[in-house]
Amino acid sequence: GRVLFRSLIPFLKGKNYKLVFGDRKGEYKGVLRYCSLKGLPCQEKKGKIKGYPTDFLNRFEFGTIVGCGPKEMLKSLKNYSVKKDKRFYAIYEEVMGCGIGLCNGCSVKMENGDFIKLCTEGPILDGKRIIYD
Repeated sequence: GRVLFRSLIPFLKGKNYKLVFGDRKGEYKGVLRYCSLKGLPCQEKKGKIKGYPTDFLNRFEFGTIVGCGPKEMLKSLKNYSVKKDKRFYAIYEEVMGCGIGLCNGCSVKMENGDFIKLCTEGPILDGKRIIYD
């Protein structure tokens, strides 16, 4: 949650962006204000804007998606980006054991059959190439 959200801030600073984010408990409004970011908070069941973040992508014009969050959401973003021919970068999270590429604990399977180690080659990956199963 919070760690993934913080990983987006370097992408957003000084750029023209549209930020759509899931905010189940309303905890990110203060983070947005603190970081001087603008965004569209949405909640699954309650709140002013109901639904998942992926439900609101068609509201905006854009060429690149940068996503972080649960694997199911990243998988939805992959499907959307393939269908709409958009670039998609996933800030991907796995448990890291050694952090230097020896243990393979953070390996992510890619569509070509290769495995990428997040600790040495990530955590930002081409989201269209990841196998999210």
